[in-house]
Amino acid sequence: MTRQQPLPYLPAMFAACMLLQTLYVLCVLAWLIAPDLPGHAVLTTIFPAFQFLTVGSFVYGLILSMFYGLAAPAARACR
Repeated sequence: MTRQQPLPYLPAMFAACMLLQTLYVLCVLAWLIAPDLPGHAVLTTIFPAFQFLTVGSFVYGLILSMFYGLAAPAARACR
């Protein structure tokens, strides 16, 4: 029986996932602190159906940022 090699892009997928989730939480916190900044409109563009200050929408954005982080390195590895 041969031992399978670990997937080489798994650490990159995990790192991208954590990075995007951290950036998402920081952006939401910045939106709470300074709601008049114009850059926060990007959240509603990146995450369709995102509504600010609802728990369901926050969790939706957190899960979607996780999927974006998982998909980006996997798409790169499939080339």
